[in-house]
Amino acid sequence: MSDHHGPESDHHPHVLPMTMYIAVGTALFVLTALTVWTAKFMPEMIFHFTKMQITPTIAIIIALIIAFTKAALVCGFFMHLHYDKPLNRATFLSGIFFLSLFFLFTLADTLTRDDKVHLREGMPESFQTLTEIPHKPYMVKATAGYTPLGYKIDKAEQVIKAEPPKEEKSVETPVAE
Repeated sequence: MSDHHGPESDHHPHVLPMTMYIAVGTALFVLTALTVWTAKFMPEMIFHFTKMQITPTIAIIIALIIAFTKAALVCGFFMHLHYDKPLNRATFLSGIFFLSLFFLFTLADTLTRDDKVHLREGMPESFQTLTEIPHKPYMVKATAGYTPLGYKIDKAEQVIKAEPPKEEKSVETPVAE
């Protein structure tokens, strides 16, 4: 009598050596630290050494490239796509391609809109003021003419703040005896 409990196939699980898992894990930790450094310190260090201002958009793009690299490592080695059949790899990459295409068309639509008309209407007041603040380098401290948050102070405000408050003179009234 034949045994019908399990299918017979030529598939054998691919076992990676432990050093490969350690190397990929170390690479993921290093790339995570690089992502944090990109978000927190890279714009101010580049400004400090080159006086070139990196916008947060460029820092986000660099962080996303690092994130895609980490995702490729996880998919390639932990999900074993690197050693799997080419059809599975092509299916996965075509899904990523069409997702990127979706984001590209959405971004193209969003970038061609008039910001003042479409985006400001449903936006809360506090967020509107946050989006209007120009980007200032992180390491530059506030100097004369700027508040600690980077807002420019008008000349009228400086004059008002520079003058000491006037004391009110109390008029003494004679007391009837």
